[in-house]
Amino acid sequence: SSGTYRLNMTVIDSGGNLNITNLGTITVDAIAPNATLISPANGTSVNVPAQNFTVNASDVGTGLANGTLYVYNQTGLYNQTSVGLGGVANSLVGVVVTLVDGVYNWFYSFFDLAGNLFTSENRTLAVDTVAPSVVIVSPQNITYNNRTQLVNISASGATNVWFYNGTANVSYTAEILVTFGEGSNTLIAYANDSAGNLNTTSIIFGTDTIAPSITIVSPQSATYGDNQILINISTSGAANVWFYNGTGNTTYTTSTYQNFSDGVHTLIAYANDSVGNFNQTSISFTVNSLLPSIT
Repeated sequence: SSGTYRLNMTVIDSGGNLNITNLGTITVDAIAPNATLISPANGTSVNVPAQNFTVNASDVGTGLANGTLYVYNQTGLYNQTSVGLGGVANSLVGVVVTLVDGVYNWFYSFFDLAGNLFTSENRTLAVDTVAPSVVIVSPQNITYNNRTQLVNISASGATNVWFYNGTANVSYTAEILVTFGEGSNTLIAYANDSAGNLNTTSIIFGTDTIAPSITIVSPQSATYGDNQILINISTSGAANVWFYNGTGNTTYTTSTYQNFSDGVHTLIAYANDSVGNFNQTSISFTVNSLLPSIT
């Protein structure tokens, strides 16, 4: 069994004379070393190519002679590194290996000075340095006339997706309607993977729910003695202005005279903006060209 033994040689002659000679000691070591893998943890996904493969090794017999790290990927042996240990009883061993993206299996083997071998467990490690893709499908870089917009984010290779809506981060799992503030908004989308790679994208869009203002300056709600009536419309924030003169719509760009027959008329003025917000106003007036003239 394992242990340290003393060797003695005893000689007795025919006359009964005795001689004992000490030949020294011999150590028997039949116990293999032991080792516990420390890091990286089994099944880990990392985004850093340089990894420190660490193990805690020990031997209760003759001491540790050497240890060897084995790293395999899909194509075979990727790295083999040996470390001399000089007979120590305990050692924390770390070997740094620079990896490429992929999945790896790794383990250590240790010999003691008596030649006993110990092979550790086998662990897996995934290296992923590529960030997931993330695209904002909706909203787009335009101005909308509705504050409630569909948020649609497309991501590939992501474990988690979320977005910042202008006030807080919101977890994203499927298309969702979000109410934004009036005016300019910035939507920021984020995606990460199990290795910790992060990607982000953003888009600026506007919301405009305020209709343009529109006022009929002329005619007034009065009776006119002339069939030629000045049309004067004042607007703010409008892209298009037009009016209905009783027979058809007419585009309005500047004040203009229109001929109206005698009688009661209703002038309707319209305005919209570039995103489709719409406003209108109207006024009724009377034309009586038969009014007596004043001399």
